[in-house]
Amino acid sequence: MRIKSAQISSYKCFRDTPEIRFGSGLNVIIGKNNAGKSALLESLDLPNLRAIPHRSQETVPRPGDPPALANTAHDFRLEFERGEANEMLRPRGELRFGSATDDKHTALRTILGMLLGESVLRVRLLNGAIQEAAFEGEASHDERQRYTHTLVRLPADAGFDITRITSSAVSVTEACGGALWELCKKRVYRFSAERFAVHRSRILAGGELAADASNLPGILAYFAQTKRTRYERLVDLVRSIFPEIREIISENISESDAAIFVYSLTDNLDRTDLRDGLSDCGTGIGQVLAMLYVVVSSTEPRVILIDEPQSFLHPGAVRKLLEIFALYPQHQYIITTHSPVVIADERESSLLLVRRVGFHSEVEHLSPNATRDLHQALAELGARLSDVFGMDAVLWVEGPTEETCLPLILRHFRKESLRNTRILGLMHTGDLLGHSRKLLAHVYERLSNAGVIMPTIVGFLLDREELRGEQREAVSRDLGGRLAFLTRRMLENYLINTEATTSLLNELLDESNSNEDRVLKEQVEGSIREASRDGRFGAVSTEPDPVADPTWLRDVHAARLLEWLFMKLSNRTVEYRKRDHGPRLVEKILHEHPEQLAELADYVDEVISAQSTETGAPAV
Repeated sequence: MRIKSAQISSYKCFRDTPEIRFGSGLNVIIGKNNAGKSALLESLDLPNLRAIPHRSQETVPRPGDPPALANTAHDFRLEFERGEANEMLRPRGELRFGSATDDKHTALRTILGMLLGESVLRVRLLNGAIQEAAFEGEASHDERQRYTHTLVRLPADAGFDITRITSSAVSVTEACGGALWELCKKRVYRFSAERFAVHRSRILAGGELAADASNLPGILAYFAQTKRTRYERLVDLVRSIFPEIREIISENISESDAAIFVYSLTDNLDRTDLRDGLSDCGTGIGQVLAMLYVVVSSTEPRVILIDEPQSFLHPGAVRKLLEIFALYPQHQYIITTHSPVVIADERESSLLLVRRVGFHSEVEHLSPNATRDLHQALAELGARLSDVFGMDAVLWVEGPTEETCLPLILRHFRKESLRNTRILGLMHTGDLLGHSRKLLAHVYERLSNAGVIMPTIVGFLLDREELRGEQREAVSRDLGGRLAFLTRRMLENYLINTEATTSLLNELLDESNSNEDRVLKEQVEGSIREASRDGRFGAVSTEPDPVADPTWLRDVHAARLLEWLFMKLSNRTVEYRKRDHGPRLVEKILHEHPEQLAELADYVDEVISAQSTETGAPAV
């Protein structure tokens, strides 16, 4: 579920807004102090909507006058993925739909489309009370008073049992839309800069994280006991934001209560005298732990609202948090900020500007990809485009996976070349290797030297693929000596690691709620050995451990190997998706076996440094 759009009438600083649209990924709300960013975020906090009518000189002309806009109204359109509404509602057992037709077959097709397909729920609230909740295509609440109703029984296993009802009217809360709205409210979380005064709580077997995260210790204790792999993943992610943290323990302190302890002063977990309770830790740790728990533990999409993350996290931590969000694209993230660091993130799907106009606030949609809109957004914040995009140079790489993974690797090894160089993915690599390469190289060059605030090109770093040495030399020559190739066939050739692959496969099986048995490291090793013997992926090795064979490791088509491994070992329930899973493999390898990626880090650093000094790319 995600919030597709919202419209607000008479709430705090908002008098009446047009439809405010949100994307499926990262949504950024910007504006000056007191512009209304937090009020807008509050209006998206579905479980905690309040009635606070707009008051200003325009709506209350004289002291004592009642507000001209006395009622607060919220209108939402909530979007569901294919089959998501069915999965959410099936445990309810019975559903009532309003139908504007007496034809049973037409009603059935409509209902099945809403439950099993992609669907949108329209919801209207007045002063916090629900007035309307119906699928697009379903009869409205007023119409339900005049039309027949359809009772749908949902057996626990599958299928539908449909009965027509022609008599009594159905209230909003009794209808299917009202039931779905109540479930949606449990999938929205809002985080702000307030310090978490939570250290202990009752242990909960399952259940949802409370809106204020007051039950986090108990929830986390149960999570650590039942989902150990994902719990360890959660702690690793928190440590990537706060490197000074050695360990986070959720510990039973009584039969009914658990507490969270943070180790940052010692590596020895037996030194309980040197650990801190979560409520005694710095501002930001509790918020990050709670929001990443939601991100990691939730297999279904969640809506995560974050108010001014830069107020409780330093810029580097905010940037790392956004990188982690990109690893979990199933969730929707809506963030308010006045920080250029957040605006600079290229992964955002929508950019909203909130500003005061007279005595009320207005919302304007900006394009994250339009330079003019970015100028306007940054001007509102008192920043310049060069403050955000003031990189000295750009290294163009194979695609979006390399764009995400290579900075992670360079940052881990603290390579200075990354400080002033932006790594960006090409749109169509094949064009650079084809007949149009000279023209395209000229276009990229002109864009990078256009006399505006744009970085110059360092060069191009691409996969080796199947180009022979003379072909690589010819392409590099046509591109002015600015082209370098990876020392192995492709990025995935650096990511072949049995432990990381095993761990990621088990995480994905866990996240998909698969009934498949856990994958063992020995299974991964055996499958890789099997594939290396017959050369099915472009390279043969007779070594007992092909991963230790540098020639095979260089030449094998590693992307296809990973795709085959994931499908084979998960019994076709999990597929390898390069863009989503490549960064997760990189993070695992950096955490457990960073030396495996040292060669790649050194080479990319050498490419950037060599091209920056115009000495040409390193030999390949």
